[in-house]
Amino acid sequence: MGIHSSVWLAFDHRLANKYQSIWRYCAIKVLSIHATMLCSAGIIQELQALGLIASTNRYLELRDWFYYTSLVDSTQHHLCLVLPLLSESIHTLRLATPSKTILPRIVKSVLKYLLDDLVVLHALNFTHGDIQETNVALRYPYMHQAIDADLEAEDEMDKNLRGFIVRDERWLPVWVSRPLQTSMTPEEIDSRYAFVLTGMGSARRFDTNVNMRPSYSFALQSPELLLGGTLRWEADIWAVGCLVFTMLTGKMLFNPVCFPDGTLDRSDLLTQMAEVSGITFAEASTTLRYTPQWSRYFDDEGDLLAFLHDRSNPPRQPICLDAMLEVVMNPHFAKHAASFIRTCLTLDPLKRSTAKSLRSHSWQKHCNMPGRYDHLEDPLVAEDNHDVSIDLNDWSLGMCT
Repeated sequence: MGIHSSVWLAFDHRLANKYQSIWRYCAIKVLSIHATMLCSAGIIQELQALGLIASTNRYLELRDWFYYTSLVDSTQHHLCLVLPLLSESIHTLRLATPSKTILPRIVKSVLKYLLDDLVVLHALNFTHGDIQETNVALRYPYMHQAIDADLEAEDEMDKNLRGFIVRDERWLPVWVSRPLQTSMTPEEIDSRYAFVLTGMGSARRFDTNVNMRPSYSFALQSPELLLGGTLRWEADIWAVGCLVFTMLTGKMLFNPVCFPDGTLDRSDLLTQMAEVSGITFAEASTTLRYTPQWSRYFDDEGDLLAFLHDRSNPPRQPICLDAMLEVVMNPHFAKHAASFIRTCLTLDPLKRSTAKSLRSHSWQKHCNMPGRYDHLEDPLVAEDNHDVSIDLNDWSLGMCT
């Protein structure tokens, strides 16, 4: 749920008899009138993305969609998307732990599904555009008998009522959706549970030229986005690296700071990116030199302009990725995790790995058996040809077995 939509529990009468125990309930995502207008204008491409995904019989199923006339203004409509019922987000699960972190074995399980979903999405020439903890959710967590019992409880529905408004002499109720309550904890998650990438409101075709800012916050933006470049699949991969770090440590990898006037200190954030990646922008500037704001921050050699250092905020400690990971896991495992994150955070987008090659990294390859790479002294990074195309009829999605 966000500023452009709300999500509601619904009973699917069409499928209730056919799939009694699994598909009885569904979720309906109701877009705001403004978001519906943006969809009609092609600025929000969520319906197109979900329709293509549904045609592959993979990933996130779009059961149906329809328009609902607004009760406030009968000339306006809400686009409604009928989706599978999902559970807690990774963000909610992480915050439920005492350490506010997620165990490495669960992180690797989350990544297994996240990368597979991105393989499908990128093969369809769509970028997600908003990969973060709140947009990765647990599948099939609810016993439908428990939902039945909750709905039958006295005054249960009244918890969604927030008052009334008057329109044309009619009293209309104001309903606010709220999450279903579960007792799920991260420690209970094992191979029986699956995850799915949701939140397709920012999805768009590669190189789409629309007048819309990237959904990624500054802390999750890749270098090319920060320098005014185009949103493509490479930005999703960058966000995956940031997400992995947050799940493991409970902290944001990059910490944007602002000047006293409130503007972002981009030079400091670019410096943080170079510290984590382990290389300088001078070494990785081949593609980035053509971004709109490159010359505003870098000289001809690819070094940050000197006057930016004079204007920057007070000095801080350099970011040491390996040391930060060693706080929460075995140093040997941390070395592989750091390598995976750095592979996602390659400064040059043309050298950034695809989702399908990241699945073969030593940190991720044996995602159900975390100790399987104990015998590997050094991290193993799979070769990558920067090609996201794939045969969607291949059940393994190109994964070598």
